Amino acid sequence: MSHLGNLLELPEGSRLTGVTLHDVGIMPRHLWMAAHLQVVLLPETAEPSASAGALSAFLPEVFASLHGTSPDGGSWAAFLLLPRSDR
Repeated sequence: MSHLGNLLELPEGSRLTGVTLHDVGIMPRHLWMAAHLQVVLLPETAEPSASAGALSAFLPEVFASLHGTSPDGGSWAAFLLLPRSDR
């Protein structure tokens, strides 16, 4: 996971534990502009899979979520978002 870890700027030794693809509905490709990446560092007590699922419910343009653990016992979640030009 070193390249992905570098891209997400995660601590050395972080592990990817899950990926979820989300349905963004029917959206013509010409409305897609770019993908944005948002990384959230979660508290040690958070379960990364459940946290990523809960946060994804509030992000209508999320098309993928990733989650994992950090070597210090913490966890993280990352979200790939599609901005729309029709707003």
